[in-house]
Amino acid sequence: MAPSSSSSSSRHALVDALLGVYNWSLWSLLSLLLFSQVLGVFWESTSSYQHQVFGLAPQRGLWTVAGANDDPFSDRVLVCALQGRVYRPLQLREALRRPSTTKRPANNSVHGYRVLSRDELPPLPRETFDFYSQTCAALSTTIDAVVSACRALGYDLDDANDGLEIVDGLDSDDLATLVDVLPVLVMPYWDNALAARYVVPGRDGSACTFRGSGLFANRRATTANLRGISRSLREAKTVEWLQLPGGSWRHGWYEHRSSGSRWYADMISTRQDGPFGIPQRQFDLLQGAREADCRASATACDAMVQVDRWGESMFVEQRSQYTDSIVIYNGQRHGLFFFDALNLQVVVSLYGLDTLISNVSLGMLLFRWMAAMLALANAPSPRLSLGIARLSLPTQTIGIGSLACMRSFHLLPIVLLPRLKTTLAAFWTLGCAFEGEQRALSEAWFVVYPAIAESLLLLYSLLNLLAKLLRRRVSDALFGPTLLLLCLMHYCRFEIAHSGGFGVDGRVGKVLSSREFDALSLYDLVATRRAFELNGRVASLFYCKLAAIAANATLPFLLWSEPIGRHLRRLHGRAALGSLSSLEQALAYRMDLSAGLGRSPIYDMVSATETAPTPGSKTGPAAHAPTTRARTARNNATVAPSATRTSSTRVVVAYELARSGYLVLDTTRLVSINHWFWLLATAPLRRRVRVLNIRVVVFSISPSTPAKVESLQPEFVRVSDKPIAAMPLWPIAARPFQ
Repeated sequence: MAPSSSSSSSRHALVDALLGVYNWSLWSLLSLLLFSQVLGVFWESTSSYQHQVFGLAPQRGLWTVAGANDDPFSDRVLVCALQGRVYRPLQLREALRRPSTTKRPANNSVHGYRVLSRDELPPLPRETFDFYSQTCAALSTTIDAVVSACRALGYDLDDANDGLEIVDGLDSDDLATLVDVLPVLVMPYWDNALAARYVVPGRDGSACTFRGSGLFANRRATTANLRGISRSLREAKTVEWLQLPGGSWRHGWYEHRSSGSRWYADMISTRQDGPFGIPQRQFDLLQGAREADCRASATACDAMVQVDRWGESMFVEQRSQYTDSIVIYNGQRHGLFFFDALNLQVVVSLYGLDTLISNVSLGMLLFRWMAAMLALANAPSPRLSLGIARLSLPTQTIGIGSLACMRSFHLLPIVLLPRLKTTLAAFWTLGCAFEGEQRALSEAWFVVYPAIAESLLLLYSLLNLLAKLLRRRVSDALFGPTLLLLCLMHYCRFEIAHSGGFGVDGRVGKVLSSREFDALSLYDLVATRRAFELNGRVASLFYCKLAAIAANATLPFLLWSEPIGRHLRRLHGRAALGSLSSLEQALAYRMDLSAGLGRSPIYDMVSATETAPTPGSKTGPAAHAPTTRARTARNNATVAPSATRTSSTRVVVAYELARSGYLVLDTTRLVSINHWFWLLATAPLRRRVRVLNIRVVVFSISPSTPAKVESLQPEFVRVSDKPIAAMPLWPIAARPFQ
């Protein structure tokens, strides 16, 4: 039996040591995540190159693309309508409903532009309206140059007169005539996107598709550029990649009579010698549509720049090094989609007072956890030898259950309240590769990753309070795996978007604007569909996060919890419930009645021979001290039979001492972790000057193992008193108490 017992003890020691390494790694990761925000005081921005590839190359054939980006829906597409003496953005759906709009059969007409009929979007939010008001202002002043540039690209356009002709519906054959609108369609890439392509319908069935920059997005800009590709290239590449020759262009779409299909196409490449043969051409609209020579040098044509803002403190700028974009759809998400871009990305996040408050409070929690693990690492218990250079690992450790009795942990929901709105927004953003304003939040790693940690700490603070109300001890085992899962989910957000299993084509369009988010209350984020909208309405990803929260909130209570008060009855029965250890008497605190996070044996039984140190032993009875795993300590099989018949003593395990917030200092002093912090903070001064009246509370204990509190009356001492000033502050330890 001896070899079997020894092997079992070794396995338990190995598992406990690995748990210790795991908890230290978890603490290090949590510290890194939380205090990465502090870098914002000195380091407000980060720059990196980001390579984005969405979709499939056109040579791989047609496929069905998930999502709804790029489609020209009538409630998404905008026109610039004359209101008074200025042009304002108006949803095409609303323009089609105006009394001045007339409809007639198209018959053999080929001019105008076909859109997809949809009536889902609400009226334009203020932020979108303001953005495209600037776009309409730029178009109204440069419309003649726009027409000239499109003609230079090979399109047959009328002179720049107000009016548009629209075919509303994939299979419709009615032509609607709009009056008092600029002859340009503004097509946001997704609903309410602050980025768009532009279309000017031609007379012969084709349509000039282009991008705008400078004044189109920024009223302070001093340039207004149009970029597009030659008509001949666009139409030839459409036929080549679709492999449907013999069709014609009608209402801006390529129609193939034999197959009965219709296709709209948009493509561009900023690379003059790119692999797809669709190089851009650029025109300066403020200089009479003067064309730049993009082949002359790498800087002859402007880089595509997109700036997205989230609130007042976060924004991201993407400056394209190159971009290849190809979209050819049949109106039912079937066709070709490919996007390849290398961007220089600059993410900026400003450090605020709410962040400082949360960092200070979370720093206190991490210090408490660190002190508890250090104390247990020095506990008089077996250590796992590594077999090299006398290195060994401690076999006692503690997770975030060390915070269960900490007042700051109880008050964490209140402390995090000033930043809770941003924290929840970042939590619902994680895992999503956003386009649009919310990209500023999703790409700010020093906001999202700390928010993951803060969200989980907040959840476990609430679970700790619930466990206390239910009078149960609950395991904290799921905290670490959940933290790692959520961090990995956000780190792999692009892989998730590209996987095709979440209903997106690689891009998640923002649903909620920054201004709309600012107007929300915490109640809206918790009790309405706004959380789903912050998740980009990606249902499967949203439910994954809900499942993670639900698992942490229910499984520990159902599988790894127990009512308080069981341990003492298990050891001694009801007759011994009145007997308390010296530690419990000194602290006026019953360990087995302490509910909340963190499970352990709480009590253990040691024999009288184990209570007294043995001659020649370095650790004495420490070899039989209990580990932090929820099991009863095993007696050493080599102890003489006469020793096993001696009387037994109940002790409080070292885990409970650390969990309650206390540690052993200088082998004979019991002090709280908070007061040990004050001793550390004043250590540089108290040996030379008399520190202000800062007092700490200490208990005198015996140097034996298990220890015993010698005096139940605490000692109040100043940190500058000579006995305290001369006392070493390291190492700290946790010991069992009788």
